[in-house]
Amino acid sequence: MLVSELYANRKWDLTARRGERNPNAKLTTENVKEIKRRINEGERDYRGLGEEFGVASRTIRNIKNGHAWAWLEE
Repeated sequence: MLVSELYANRKWDLTARRGERNPNAKLTTENVKEIKRRINEGERDYRGLGEEFGVASRTIRNIKNGHAWAWLEE
């Protein structure tokens, strides 16, 4: 299959599977909005947030720092 065909079939379009459309996603859009809201309100227990939402504390830090779910508006 040619690269142009892959793009046409959206197999290489990274935006097609970001967020909860990714089959490996553990968080929903609403979960991430809640996490961002709580971090903005001053919550710093990333381990606790991670346990509550079923992800690693590193995932919470990545959301906070804009390395994950950065495209999602708060």
